[in-house]
Amino acid sequence: MNQMRLIAAWDEVVGQGIARYTLNKFIRNQTLFVQISSPALRAELSMRRTALIAALNEKVSAFVIAEIKFY
Repeated sequence: MNQMRLIAAWDEVVGQGIARYTLNKFIRNQTLFVQISSPALRAELSMRRTALIAALNEKVSAFVIAEIKFY
């Protein structure tokens, strides 16, 4: 249940500008996998990985993910 809430919170946490480039998202083994259509944006998000993990877990008030992988 928390995994579905976290995936649904992605657009709100990153904003509509980034959400527009998000193609697919899923969680496996406490890792959020996010498909981003822009290579430049993918690189920028990779640098912000730690902050995004904290913001997403905080949004659902639970420890759901420990890592994010962008592809």
